[in-house]
Amino acid sequence: MRERFSREIITVEPSEITVNPLDEQLLQQAIQAVEDHMDDFEFGVEAFSAAVNVASRTLRYKLKALVDQSPQVFIRTLRFKRAAQLLRESNDPVGDIAARVGYLEPTNFSRGFKQQFGASPSEYRAARGAE
Repeated sequence: MRERFSREIITVEPSEITVNPLDEQLLQQAIQAVEDHMDDFEFGVEAFSAAVNVASRTLRYKLKALVDQSPQVFIRTLRFKRAAQLLRESNDPVGDIAARVGYLEPTNFSRGFKQQFGASPSEYRAARGAE
């Protein structure tokens, strides 16, 4: 389950990851919370835990158990997955896409994106366009 979440480019369906209906519901709420605040550069762990109505410590424990990621990494991963989708589906400038996924500084976005996918946003777009 953890490997699948880490590898997926588009948001994973919670029902495909979890075993327990309560865990599935929490994961759905967590994904929805990040999606709802995708362009909010100030959306951090505290706001995230408030949005899913779970104590930050509990959220950290549950996400670590479900997808082997901390809340901060979970948010970042979903943002980069959305950015990858936007890079594939649009010709918007990388800076605009960075802003749409909550990054004020395109250089920070590019650096993190390259860490996540092994290619800069421009290289990623060029490679995906050739497929």
